[in-house]
Amino acid sequence: MKKYKFAIVGGGRLGSALANALDSRGQEIIAVTHRNDDIAAAVRGAQVVAITITDGRIAWAARTLAGLYSSLSKIERPRYVFHVSGAMTLAPLLPLKELGIGVGSLHPLQTFTAAAKENADIFSGIYCAVAGEDGVSQFLRGVAELLGARTFSVPDDEKSRARYHAAACIACNYLVTLTAMAQEIFSPWLDRPGDGLAAILPLVRQTVNNLSHTENAIDVLTGPIARGDTDTVDRHRLALSPGMRKVYEALCKETIAQMLSRERRIE
Repeated sequence: MKKYKFAIVGGGRLGSALANALDSRGQEIIAVTHRNDDIAAAVRGAQVVAITITDGRIAWAARTLAGLYSSLSKIERPRYVFHVSGAMTLAPLLPLKELGIGVGSLHPLQTFTAAAKENADIFSGIYCAVAGEDGVSQFLRGVAELLGARTFSVPDDEKSRARYHAAACIACNYLVTLTAMAQEIFSPWLDRPGDGLAAILPLVRQTVNNLSHTENAIDVLTGPIARGDTDTVDRHRLALSPGMRKVYEALCKETIAQMLSRERRIE
């Protein structure tokens, strides 16, 4: 991939990590903007603009940029503008597309903490969802390849984007929620509340390790539902608080559905 001048609109965790990763691979970062910055001034001269702010502000950023670029010649405008949202379609970028700028999205399937911006390899080995017309998609796949990531396409419609992003949240965000629930249950029996998490983490790590050795997640299921031990499941339900019981019952129902789906595939 040749060298481009990148501007990053949004210097949060993902934006900073992207800037660092691109810079470490020889790309030129001319600006990383923050909330109170004049983005129109910051992005002047950029050949590629990445919008890495929250979903609700993407349309505002696109309108602001379009206002700037409408007064510039085609050669002075960026070649590509993309956002990194998993849930959003390309609709917010329409004002830029109408100016002849290639628009797309590149969403990394990764979680970004505050420390992520210091890790230039955080994109290495992950998958990124790409959307955009052929030329834009090809460019974004090149960006992902430069960062060491793999790519796949998600259709640019509301339902597909919502389903895709829901899957990402289930795998990441709700794993945290479920672990927090387990920690809450464990905590009274340990010396310190924080020890509950320490007790659970080896189990979580081994489960993730098991998942890394299969192509179908449900194949590594263990525990009472996998054994058909309904009596134990009932005792679990009755021992939990009403709020946790609802979550547990919903998970049981979906686990059984996933097991039945696996059996149908095998048949």
